[in-house]
Amino acid sequence: MKKTLLIFIIITALLCLASCHEEQSTECEHKDLIISEVDATCDTEGYQLNECRNCTFEFKSKIIPPKGHTLSEQKFSASCTEEGYTEYTCSCGYSYRSDYTEPVGHVFATETHTPTCTIEGFTRYTCHCGFTYRAKLTPPTGHTLKKEVHEPDCTNEGYTDYSCTVCKNYSFRSNYVVPLGHSFTTTVSRPTSSQTGYTEFLCHCGYEYTGDYVMSSDIFKGAYVDGVEVLAQGVDVSMWNGTVNWSELKTAGIDYVILKAGSTNGVDPNFETNYKKATEAGLGVGCYYYTYSLTVDDILEDAESFLSFIKGKKFDYPVYLDLEDPSQEALDSQLLTDMCKAFIEKMQSEGYFCGLYVNNNWLMNKLDTERITVYFDLWLARWTLSGEPDWSDKFGVRTGMWQYSATGKIGSHTCDFDLNVAFKDYPSLIKEWGFNGYEK
Repeated sequence: MKKTLLIFIIITALLCLASCHEEQSTECEHKDLIISEVDATCDTEGYQLNECRNCTFEFKSKIIPPKGHTLSEQKFSASCTEEGYTEYTCSCGYSYRSDYTEPVGHVFATETHTPTCTIEGFTRYTCHCGFTYRAKLTPPTGHTLKKEVHEPDCTNEGYTDYSCTVCKNYSFRSNYVVPLGHSFTTTVSRPTSSQTGYTEFLCHCGYEYTGDYVMSSDIFKGAYVDGVEVLAQGVDVSMWNGTVNWSELKTAGIDYVILKAGSTNGVDPNFETNYKKATEAGLGVGCYYYTYSLTVDDILEDAESFLSFIKGKKFDYPVYLDLEDPSQEALDSQLLTDMCKAFIEKMQSEGYFCGLYVNNNWLMNKLDTERITVYFDLWLARWTLSGEPDWSDKFGVRTGMWQYSATGKIGSHTCDFDLNVAFKDYPSLIKEWGFNGYEK
């Protein structure tokens, strides 16, 4: 202690000498000092600072050594990618790290994803630290398609549906085919004297419609005609005329023949031969059926028989119902008229231009004249007294066909012929509308 004090006294003396020397030169005696204390820190010394108030002179005294750092430590463990260490920190802010340890590296959990139709497969590697990556990539498998073919129908297009059997939610439609359109079967209801004709069109799909209407009045214009010109000369022939020289009839100016096809009792025995020969001779041919029926039901059976007699043949002239038997004279007018209507319209519905052969007395006195003449074509038997074709005004209007004589003589034939004329162009009418075996 004494030694320290001695050193202090010496230093002070030296300082005084220096100060005195400076005072001698600057005339400042450094007697007015400012003394301040500077604390020691962790790494700097403390001291007392002496400063002259009158000049810049200063000096340190009472030196205190640095206190040194007071360190706290904090350990940081190594992570997957970062090294571990211990951090030492002083309250003054000084710090440093040491005791380093190596990173521990990632520890992965694996998650395998198999490929789907549209997404690639892979294995996902995930570490607890959050780091993740994908590897072992495999391409998508593509869709496994099932197809379902939908055929087109009449109104709907056809197509094929494709759907994936694996992912279930992928589908598309292609291979479109235009609709087939309707394929119709037709049922023709031919016009009759009192009913409009039409065709029913029915497709197998169930669609149907009715069209091709034909008004009755366009074809069946009733009994009377306006024209007075004779358009064709004809005869009617049955088994009672025996063997006919058809070429002789043709040469004599006969244009057509109305053949007896048969009656309620059966087919006329000469009908087939007469039809064949008359056709070969170039004559226009029509035919008639003689009825003994007394009821509507019976006469409809007659119509069925008539149809069977003439099936497969063509006729340029009408087919007729011959209504004149004495057994029918006592029947009621309306019944007779209904019988005519039933027979004729049955034949019309089967595609034949059918009319009524009747004499003037029956037409005017035994039938409903207005119904008959308004609706039906007539072959009227009204003979002239002379047997010659006299169409004077005494007969009034004319029907489509007129039988004017039952005593006609032709060439070498010994039989009498019924002579007829036509005031209507039957061949054109029948062919135009597709009757009697002709197609429209």
